[in-house]
Amino acid sequence: MGGDVERVVLAAAEAGTLRDLGERTLPALARVARASSAFLYRYDDDGALVPIAGDLGDVIGEYTEHYLHGDPVHEIPSRLVAQPRVVLATRVVDRRAYERSAAYGEFYRTHGLDHVACAWLTGVPYATPGMIGMMFARPRTRGDFDVDDQRRLGRALPALTAAAARAARLRDVDLRHEALEALAGAAGPARLVLAARARVVWASPACEQRLGSALNALPDVLTAAAQRLFAAARGRATMPARLAVAIPTATGPIAAQLSLIRTASDAPLVLVELAPATAAMELHDLARTFGLTPAETVVLGELARGLRNAAIAGRLGVSIETVRTHVRRVLAKLGVRTRVEAAVIATERAQRE
Repeated sequence: MGGDVERVVLAAAEAGTLRDLGERTLPALARVARASSAFLYRYDDDGALVPIAGDLGDVIGEYTEHYLHGDPVHEIPSRLVAQPRVVLATRVVDRRAYERSAAYGEFYRTHGLDHVACAWLTGVPYATPGMIGMMFARPRTRGDFDVDDQRRLGRALPALTAAAARAARLRDVDLRHEALEALAGAAGPARLVLAARARVVWASPACEQRLGSALNALPDVLTAAAQRLFAAARGRATMPARLAVAIPTATGPIAAQLSLIRTASDAPLVLVELAPATAAMELHDLARTFGLTPAETVVLGELARGLRNAAIAGRLGVSIETVRTHVRRVLAKLGVRTRVEAAVIATERAQRE
């Protein structure tokens, strides 16, 4: 038994979520408590009981719907201070009231849950949002839980409460992440955030949809531009505040703007913002119609915004001569003489769309 307790403590220390806690610790805890059934649950933000792990998940809905509020075991926590603890529920309950209840006759006894012990892992009042607990049960033939079972579970309780608190914090992080995704998906351009070595640390749903498999192996042009910005962040290069690139995809190039951002701890990240889908499609159609390269497509997009060569060079991180070369080739392919005419073609296409 002592070895099982130690394994529970080690597994709880590694758990990052409640599901981890259930999968890694609940079977060993059931052995510690000599239980035939075990169950990990939490109460969600609406105060509803949510099964996390264990072998009672399929029947707990029946209990909460029909028996929860008339169950003498359920009334025990109202008499106790809300804090982490192990309670031998069927030893402290009025046994006669328990066995006369519908909860016992129609639920506990039917499912072989005659004897119950509980481990409450939070200081939140029982059955309120955020409360996390475990239930252990035995059939009548196995006898009730005793103080030795309570002591063994109590040895694991600090590790379990720490894991529950950690899971709650990580859940809040997940909620913030989901909120950011919802905001990013609701308005604004599709966004991608890169960490050092051009690792993807976050992508908005719209970005995932538009880049597809390109997110699994970033195109070299995007990786190279990000690395140049990271080099500038480390003081190893002088770069403009933003870079523009054309990301090649199966459906054509997508114009993107890259810029440096910093976290609260001053760690550099690269924010990638994709051009609106309509603009990207228009440029893609022009590129396909006139045979423009990805670099020439980006330059045409910048021309359409009215930028001069020096500004375009700054945004692309290339020399002015390179931009002049791209401009000459764009004009030739479009069959026009001036950059204004090229911009008109691009903007007229956009207006027709």
